Amino acid sequence: MIKMQRKKSIMKGIISGMFLLFLPLLVSAQWFMLQEWPGDRMRITLKFLHPNLDQNYYYQKSLSLFSGIYDLSINMPVKSSNGRVNLEASFPIAVNSINNETMRGNLYLGVQWKHSRKRNNSILSIGVYFPTGTDDRWPTHFIALPTDPINFPKYAGKMSAFTVNYLTYASLGKFELGYEMGPAMIMGDEGYMEPMAYLRYGFYGSFRAGDFTFRTELAGFLVLAGAAGDEDNPNIEPFTNSIAVGVRYGRGSIRPSIFYMRCLTEEMRHDVKDVLGFQLQFLL
Repeated sequence: MIKMQRKKSIMKGIISGMFLLFLPLLVSAQWFMLQEWPGDRMRITLKFLHPNLDQNYYYQKSLSLFSGIYDLSINMPVKSSNGRVNLEASFPIAVNSINNETMRGNLYLGVQWKHSRKRNNSILSIGVYFPTGTDDRWPTHFIALPTDPINFPKYAGKMSAFTVNYLTYASLGKFELGYEMGPAMIMGDEGYMEPMAYLRYGFYGSFRAGDFTFRTELAGFLVLAGAAGDEDNPNIEPFTNSIAVGVRYGRGSIRPSIFYMRCLTEEMRHDVKDVLGFQLQFLL
């Protein structure tokens, strides 16, 4: 009991310290929730999201330290005359120690096209979620979805979805600003959700200080058509926003990140209050 309380105090201290450290960056608004631009080297990224559960809702039960979402992604440049095309893939697994179960997510495959100018860059991405998820893990689904709400099709059971995304950003010395936006559609009535069309969007800002890059993101989605917030899609609100603040070490071939994320939509915080994220990226 004493060890559990000590662990909770340490976690709360880390989260509180990060929030205070990055609070000045909230005036600006990529890596943590939003899409990452294509590079000229292959990148393998392992992201871990550890949710902080609402103790009242879960009757004082807590997840183990290594419970949460593990998301493995690959971004690979394709050989071409201009080197502006990349292929990407992402596959998540959610671990729930309370119910002693593991849930597979839906595999994402996509392609990116990059257009560069002197200061501004734009990227168009098209992707598909394939029905590789698990359909019989309701308790884990209700934890995974609010842990990573902007990417909720990954945790919606065995179903398919189609997405289009446009990202543009500008570099201003040590600062970088950008936004992304695009429509998406959940197809069919399999998995945990009914067919639904929604608009995904996000804004970010970053500041580079030596080998470190500090970032703030605001990301969300707006349901355009289909059921939301009812028995068909019980854990999806029609209008949902989340914020993330964090830092990445950007030197060498191994680049770690740490960030704090919180959903700003109160109805989505019935299960998960906030999230502490870790990311390890390998450049090959």
